[in-house]
Amino acid sequence: MRAHVVYPRAAGERAIGGDLQVEFRIGREGRIECVALRRSSGSELLDRYVLSAVRLAQPFAALPAHVPPPSLSVSGTFRFRIGEGTASR
Repeated sequence: MRAHVVYPRAAGERAIGGDLQVEFRIGREGRIECVALRRSSGSELLDRYVLSAVRLAQPFAALPAHVPPPSLSVSGTFRFRIGEGTASR
């Protein structure tokens, strides 16, 4: 997913930074079933950007048969820092 997350130009130009948490669920076939913002960065621009990047990262690999639930929950923190160039997760 890192290939889909770079520092948003508009945020960089305005020196907007912040941390946010997202959670998403990957279905058996590797498609995202839902994605949710769990903690806002304080910037609607960054929040929307990351939610979009998560959606663009699909499809993921199909879940292995030995994974018991019908989907896999994933959560992560994205940090945007001015001067670091790219987002970290």
